[in-house]
Amino acid sequence: MQVRFALLVFLLALAGCAPASTPGTIRDLQVLPQDVLAYMDKDKLDQPLLSPERQKQLAQDYARQWSAVWEPTLKAPSRQAVQKRFDELAAQPGYGPNVNLLTNAVVAKWTNLAALESYPSANETAITTCNTNLRALPTNWPRLDDPDKAGSGFPFDTLQESALWVGTPLRVWHRTSDRAWVFVSSPCGDGWVAAGDLADVSPESRRGMTDQTLAAIIHDGSALYEKDSGEFISRVYIGSVFPAVMQHHTQMFVLIATGGPTHTLATAASTVPVGGAFMPLPMTPRNVARIANQMLGQPYGWGGAYELRDCSSTMRDIMTPFGIFLPRNSAAQAAAYRSVDLSSMSGEEKERRVLKDGKPFLTLLTFPGHIGLYIGQRDGRVIMLHNFWGIRTLVNGVEGRHVIGRCSITTLQPGMELPEHDPVKADLRSKLQSMTFLGER
Repeated sequence: MQVRFALLVFLLALAGCAPASTPGTIRDLQVLPQDVLAYMDKDKLDQPLLSPERQKQLAQDYARQWSAVWEPTLKAPSRQAVQKRFDELAAQPGYGPNVNLLTNAVVAKWTNLAALESYPSANETAITTCNTNLRALPTNWPRLDDPDKAGSGFPFDTLQESALWVGTPLRVWHRTSDRAWVFVSSPCGDGWVAAGDLADVSPESRRGMTDQTLAAIIHDGSALYEKDSGEFISRVYIGSVFPAVMQHHTQMFVLIATGGPTHTLATAASTVPVGGAFMPLPMTPRNVARIANQMLGQPYGWGGAYELRDCSSTMRDIMTPFGIFLPRNSAAQAAAYRSVDLSSMSGEEKERRVLKDGKPFLTLLTFPGHIGLYIGQRDGRVIMLHNFWGIRTLVNGVEGRHVIGRCSITTLQPGMELPEHDPVKADLRSKLQSMTFLGER
């Protein structure tokens, strides 16, 4: 089907916009201010962290990567790469809904549905028309490892690759035999998307979108409406971007793909009162705090499930309004810009090195399977913002988790006062692998 484009309205949602105020359950969350502004020099709140010229270059690169899946030279992932996830599931089915073991029959059903013998069966440009999920297999069923083991049950659905915010460009490569799912490439990676959550984009529409400056959402959880009808379209989050047509006083006109019975190209007026800004938003400490403080207290969401964020999607979304493109997972983010290896140092040496060379708000701290943002120091300790599940514990030789499950500001030793903390694995200093300097090549 063809897509019709409309200029839409962003209205500030009255609920769900402020960070949660749940009391901390570890010392760091009780004694450290859960406010990014508390770690900033109040005399330098409006001094640029990056030059306007460098930000412009980064934003241009962001725009290219945002629409790269629409390039005609893009190649389809190999059939072997797509088949690999089905083979992995067949070898280790794991647990599904209601914590029941997935059966070989269920795995065979998904494999047959995929019809990979005809892959790739399509080569079409598309865009998401709502917030949706990028899945490893064509199903919304979860797949969990052993729920009795720490860090293996809910919410760690291993089939959840990423959330895809409304307005995300896609390249469709294949359809399931019932046409309910499509295999796509996206700016967040490759995977399966429900076919009803996207619309085809014509060459003319693509050119109309890529010719415009991108606008970024800067108020998390705003509601998006079509102005003429008042129809609710979607909740929009920091990390969402749209082609912007113009800005007039408090109004910003943007393009977004919608469905509709006629599937024709149409336009209508729209506004973004306080929810959006042209990219790049000037990267000053005040603006970073404006974005990052909205993340604090938000629940942890593995792979972006339930329109929540995990560690890497938190970093990706915080940096989007400033035009800094980050890949989807923590390992790729660590390699996206200039990185310094810290793995051979002791924990104390690593912390001293970050305090010496780290650049607050421009330095990612990377760990095995985890990532956070260095925001400054307090009493000679590294302070970082990160969205994490919990503290590793060890009781009578049995591993566990003291669950935090939200975006927080902590030291590199959160929860070390807990009597049950794992003395080896809970200390993030010992696990710190590298620091990555955003915007530097």
